[in-house]
Amino acid sequence: MIPCCLRELKEPLFTDTVRIRSAVLVRNILILLEDNATKFCRNLLESWAHCCTEFADDPRLIRVLLQSAKFLGRFVELGSYLPMLEPDTQLYSKYPAACTALLAQILSGAEHPERWAGQIFDSFVRVQSGESSDHTTRKALGSLLATIVQTLWPGQDGAAAEQSAMVPAGAEATDGVGREEMALAACEMMAGNTETAKSIGVEFESVLHQLVEAHAPFLLQAVADRFNDGRYSYAFSGRHRAITKLVLGLAAGDEPGIGMLADSLEGGAGSSMVEVFEQVADCGRVLSTKPITSIGFGLSVSVLTELNEAGRCECAAMLALAMMDLEVHGKEGEEEVLGRMQLQCKLALEREHANREIRQRIAAVANRSRPGWATVWWPSLLVKNLCAGVQPALTRGGKKKIVIEELESHLEVVEEIVTAGAMALIEEEAVAKNQTARDDGNDSDDEGSLKGFERAGLDLKCS
Repeated sequence: MIPCCLRELKEPLFTDTVRIRSAVLVRNILILLEDNATKFCRNLLESWAHCCTEFADDPRLIRVLLQSAKFLGRFVELGSYLPMLEPDTQLYSKYPAACTALLAQILSGAEHPERWAGQIFDSFVRVQSGESSDHTTRKALGSLLATIVQTLWPGQDGAAAEQSAMVPAGAEATDGVGREEMALAACEMMAGNTETAKSIGVEFESVLHQLVEAHAPFLLQAVADRFNDGRYSYAFSGRHRAITKLVLGLAAGDEPGIGMLADSLEGGAGSSMVEVFEQVADCGRVLSTKPITSIGFGLSVSVLTELNEAGRCECAAMLALAMMDLEVHGKEGEEEVLGRMQLQCKLALEREHANREIRQRIAAVANRSRPGWATVWWPSLLVKNLCAGVQPALTRGGKKKIVIEELESHLEVVEEIVTAGAMALIEEEAVAKNQTARDDGNDSDDEGSLKGFERAGLDLKCS
């Protein structure tokens, strides 16, 4: 009966009702057969993976199929069919997201998931988390990783991540897989949400967010090490830039790993690629929220310096405005850092900016009262880049008047290009016109003389 149901399940000509009934029937048969369903594992996995991919727009069918996979993991030993789903197989190459989603449900239903967690993490999550850009695959990977964490540490929140609990990495492996490595994989998957402007975000479960937040210092150090040894590249990978911004947002500001990222960020500020130095400016804005005396804030000032030297006017201005909006009290030990910040903000904001939003924000900052820590520089309303083409003037009574300069009109001199043949035709037409005018003049003279003779004849007759 199972092969017949699977044929109806995979047939696209049948209606949705037929497919759902076939899926429910297969699920009920698995419950009745229990471990006797081992011989149908390959057929079941192929059919489920096909349906999860081809009929992904049917949530009821997908829900029944995932329930069936959970029952399969409960009744059948995982090791008997796990090699069928691994990334090196033909089934995974054809349906990567479906195989990953099915494995997550199979693992959640298994009796002893800790025996396979390390092997599954190494085969499916460790490599694919940092490389996959497909939305469905990333969603399935997030579900699989959340299942691994929940089954290995049930009932524990992110605070328990400080423990050094290790997971057996399979029968043949001797090294364990800790929470730190799982946190790094989760961080790589979350960074895919902001990898590019067209990235479609994936909603990850709260257990993964707690895991990442609890291991923020480790993640910062791990990312810095990967940049230094060449495994990460800030210039060539949008995923790596997104990971950097994510871990910097989680950092407190005084971690040594922040200083290790200085070369990557300062080098990216001088890059010729627009997306690179724009994301460097985003990282600078994240670091500017750290304490004034921290390593992070000092690195944000260094980033602003590099942007000014590279001529990235707009990015430097946005970063400078973010720094000017901070509520700083000018405590002891902060004068040097604040002085360097004000000098770089002056260079960034006193330039002529074509962006209207930047000009308006500069005017808004200038309208505010000057804080006590701004001892070196503060923007004023007379900055020449507030309104391009507009000059402030004073009228009677001290009121300000805006005089808009009119643009000078430049007359363009157009030279007429004429070939020799065209010039000859033009001369012939001019000669013909002159000859016609001359003939018309002679005719008028003749008519005048004739009229004069006639008039003279009439006068003679009268006399």
